[in-house]
Amino acid sequence: MRRSTQPPIIRFSEQPVSPLNTAAATARDTRYQFVLGALAVMAVFYNGLLAMAGAAGLPISATSVLIIEPVILASALLAILRISFTRDDLPSLLLAFSFLAITIYLSAINEVFFPDTMRNMAIIALFTMLGLRARLSTLNMAVLVTTILTAVVLVIEIVDTPMYVQLFEPAQYFFKTRGLEIPDWDKSGLFGNALGFKERFSFGLTAHRTSSIFLEQVSMANFAAFLTVYLMSLWPKLTAWRKIFFIAVIVAILVTNNTRTSLILAVIAPAGYFLYPRMPRYLNVIIAPLLIAVAWFIEDPNRPYADDFAGRLSLTIRTLQKLDLEGALGQKIMESYAFVDSGYPYFIYAATLPGLILLWMFISFYLPQSTASQKRFAYSAGLFIACSLVVAGTSIFTIKVASMLWFLAGFMRSQRDEVEPGQEVAEHGTPTPMPVPLTPRRPAIAGMLR
Repeated sequence: MRRSTQPPIIRFSEQPVSPLNTAAATARDTRYQFVLGALAVMAVFYNGLLAMAGAAGLPISATSVLIIEPVILASALLAILRISFTRDDLPSLLLAFSFLAITIYLSAINEVFFPDTMRNMAIIALFTMLGLRARLSTLNMAVLVTTILTAVVLVIEIVDTPMYVQLFEPAQYFFKTRGLEIPDWDKSGLFGNALGFKERFSFGLTAHRTSSIFLEQVSMANFAAFLTVYLMSLWPKLTAWRKIFFIAVIVAILVTNNTRTSLILAVIAPAGYFLYPRMPRYLNVIIAPLLIAVAWFIEDPNRPYADDFAGRLSLTIRTLQKLDLEGALGQKIMESYAFVDSGYPYFIYAATLPGLILLWMFISFYLPQSTASQKRFAYSAGLFIACSLVVAGTSIFTIKVASMLWFLAGFMRSQRDEVEPGQEVAEHGTPTPMPVPLTPRRPAIAGMLR
């Protein structure tokens, strides 16, 4: 009788599994997951911790930030290298190396080293790869810890603002680390732009725009938008009490921070939760061009500039209308600092027009969008980023916000098995099993144990 030449469906190791080795692998995996979560949390809070150190009398300066942030990014890279690269890492690696080439090109033609764009892209690339290696429990714990600390500090800021100022000294922190001057008339101790102005949109519940542990109001607003994206992406996998807690924190931020963009995103989120899964895959690529086209159409060239939603939108469009070939090709890189309140012009001047297109392609196509959750993330995150680049400038790239957003993005890319409405389901409501691959998959932890 002839033997079959086909490989067995499942291959078993000829060596017995050692309980000791299994326990050691579990312990290593637990420690590794802790490191991933800690890096995500530290990226969000290191500015707040540094501010507390300064308020306590320890010397801090711009050098402190220039040391700590690269250390976090280098630690993230080391954590990533503990596990072998996979095909899922390829988009992040291509993004990083593409912008490394753009940075070299820009530095050469402008005869000045300009690291800002490379830093921003490094944050995106590294934290997506961290997210690919994270478990759901790791992601959820990192977001929960971040939200709890944000909520606690927010309560302190609302109830006892002088105590908040005493703990963090936001104005002094930005003066010492960013060189932002404190006006003589400002005795609040808060970050200057958090004070708002008479015409500024406000719910009127607080005398200033709250900042919590982020120390400034824009990152605080963006954190509310991130929580909205997080809830939309993982809603079925969250417990009821976590949903209630996160929604409560989002509402508290919206009504005390007086953010417009995050408020709009939160209001449309319930409809988007049901709509986005029904949208075609990758149609989110039109979000940014569509927003720019609408803004271009409604722009009134005779309208005087004001620092409000319409004014920011107008500033972006007027700047884009004046864009010339030299600016589009990155030959006026130092002029990018004039557009910190206009994200699209800033990024074009700082990274070229092809660089902006490349970034948007990455944002739009990073997730395979094969599940409802991935579509919810792709559309909601795309809308968040596109809106921020129109009216909120460069804040979307800061590590305080970008780290957690892209950590979530990386995790979402790794999630491909999800039961959707209409998917074939076996008896007793359990998903139909997927075919067993001919070769066993190597556990992710294997790269650590070699």
